[in-house]
Amino acid sequence: MTLLKELMSKLFKSKYAAHCIKLARKSTCLHMKFGAIVLSENLEIVGEGYNLPILDTTCIDTCIRDIAKIPSATRLECCYAFHAEQMALKMAGEKARNGILICAGLDSTGKVWKKGRRDFLSCPICSIHEVAYGIKYVITFSEEGWDIGAPKGALDVAIDDAVHRRQSWNKGEKK
Repeated sequence: MTLLKELMSKLFKSKYAAHCIKLARKSTCLHMKFGAIVLSENLEIVGEGYNLPILDTTCIDTCIRDIAKIPSATRLECCYAFHAEQMALKMAGEKARNGILICAGLDSTGKVWKKGRRDFLSCPICSIHEVAYGIKYVITFSEEGWDIGAPKGALDVAIDDAVHRRQSWNKGEKK
């Protein structure tokens, strides 16, 4: 079993992570660049995407979140970007059911994304989409390696994290 896990790990890291990073490089986001793919039950790529503004006129030189001084990974509704996961799921449509969503990203310097304080698989917005589309597993790649989980569990963790941040923010703590 360990050998199989190691082989799968290498396959996912080399083939699928590389594909997600390639997609992430297409993103025009000024902060984080993510790429995502959806694999069908047969491990066939049925959807792919990267984060980008929904309007051509937004986020060219300045991010609206910077202007409003909104910290990273908070107030996700205050962003003009269509997330990589959302784009990949939309492309996959019904073929996403019981599939796997894989996501990888780059930070603003072009380095592989580091989880840092975010220890969840997807943001709450994307987790809701993953549950709605029937995704069975979510796999994310970061500098620390790869994580796998179920979208519902990812949604619970993401919401708990958002609530904790909001409570800290309301108390005046900086996180």
